[in-house]
Amino acid sequence: MNRAILLFCLLFASNCFAAPLEEKDEEAISSTIGILFNSFQNGDTEVAYSLNTEDTRETFGSVGNYLATIKEHYQPIYQHDAAMVVDMSDVKDAVAVTVLIVDNYGAQWMAVFLMKQQEQLWQIESCFLNPAAILDNNVI
Repeated sequence: MNRAILLFCLLFASNCFAAPLEEKDEEAISSTIGILFNSFQNGDTEVAYSLNTEDTRETFGSVGNYLATIKEHYQPIYQHDAAMVVDMSDVKDAVAVTVLIVDNYGAQWMAVFLMKQQEQLWQIESCFLNPAAILDNNVI
């Protein structure tokens, strides 16, 4: 819970002081996130793995290790019914992308992907996943 509060504060502060992203960057980032979700739906883990930064790929070491981690800790990303980008915030040398996910059981999740631009491509540096808080049917 403390990590979620810290991440919220970081995102709020970044929205107050950061310059808006360029439209081409927003489109490229949304495309990368879309490719990630589509690749999991299509069973193409190698494509999903390739969307990560080099440092992240080195941390996992292999596509097999990556897939095992995704299945164990990020199941709503791996198997989902719907996913929608709801916010992008410039955070220091990365962009935080908030994605609302509905899993195969109808539960709602919020994922925050930290994206970095490397060699002209927007790639995934890390991801934080938490159940979405619901108040009066509004996702917060």
